[in-house]
Amino acid sequence: MSEPLQVPSFRVDFSAPELSQIGEFRVQSRNVEIGIKASEAGSLVYSGSCSGDLQHLKKGKSDVMISFPGDGQYSDCELMLSDASGNTSQPLPLGTVFIDATPPVLAEIKPVAKKIHTNRPSYSFKTSKSGTLNFNGKCKGNVDKAVAGINHIALLTPELGDYDDCTMTLTDSSNNRSQPLRISPFEIVEDQS
Repeated sequence: MSEPLQVPSFRVDFSAPELSQIGEFRVQSRNVEIGIKASEAGSLVYSGSCSGDLQHLKKGKSDVMISFPGDGQYSDCELMLSDASGNTSQPLPLGTVFIDATPPVLAEIKPVAKKIHTNRPSYSFKTSKSGTLNFNGKCKGNVDKAVAGINHIALLTPELGDYDDCTMTLTDSSNNRSQPLRISPFEIVEDQS
């Protein structure tokens, strides 16, 4: 009597993995950090105008850093998970992402005269972006916001003397900070009239 034929057992997996977003994504420079949850381990596939640092995803929760090629608005980035059996999840669209990693540029347009008699001298500068102004040194500005283009402000200078250490920076809505703009030196002298 012959032995019964032993048929090896094997498992066929036809179920697609599931991929879901956890919470909101966070934009950091030209990257987006996103929390995702995977129903099983597998390979992460990126499509659209993005790429990522994580290629192999474990089951459960993971943080993924997704990179974009430059400043702009992107709405075509999707993630998919491919499991060991070759099943692929439904695409997980990232939605619309606005990337702005370019710092503002400031330039002096009309410096203060070398010697002046007022403690609120006029000053003009140009900025490539709108944002919040921050002053360093002995002078401050009469405003703390600037709009893209040419801005006319008054510098607040509390006393007579030289003002040669004044700088200002601008921080835009994406938290990009300009290089400091050195305000050309000037001196406040007593009015002789």
